[in-house]
Amino acid sequence: MELAFERTEEHRVPEEYYLEGDLPVSKRERVSQFHTWKDLTLIPISKPADASMGITGEWRVFKPVFDRDDCNRCLACWMFCPENVVSVDEEGYPVIDYTYCKGCGVCVSVCPKKNMHLIREEEEA
Repeated sequence: MELAFERTEEHRVPEEYYLEGDLPVSKRERVSQFHTWKDLTLIPISKPADASMGITGEWRVFKPVFDRDDCNRCLACWMFCPENVVSVDEEGYPVIDYTYCKGCGVCVSVCPKKNMHLIREEEEA
């Protein structure tokens, strides 16, 4: 735990990125405030990295997949991923880092278009 604390880097969010007024009650309500991926504000989050737990994607039995052509780029998957393995490409589409994705399915459950699905690891997408 001490090693993790020592290696933690602090990043401050500039004040111009803070929201005015009261925050919504739920995260889902917060996500509904974003109209496109460009509306997302920077938030302080950690990035997955090889650690004592190793490459955690090897634990996965099911993996999340989605159809890029049917994705509306709402990025609910990015917002709710508990492991922060969903990033955003230059066009605003989600990118899943399967090296660390554990296949928990949170991204699948929050996708408003039901475009994401869990498939068995050995199946093709």
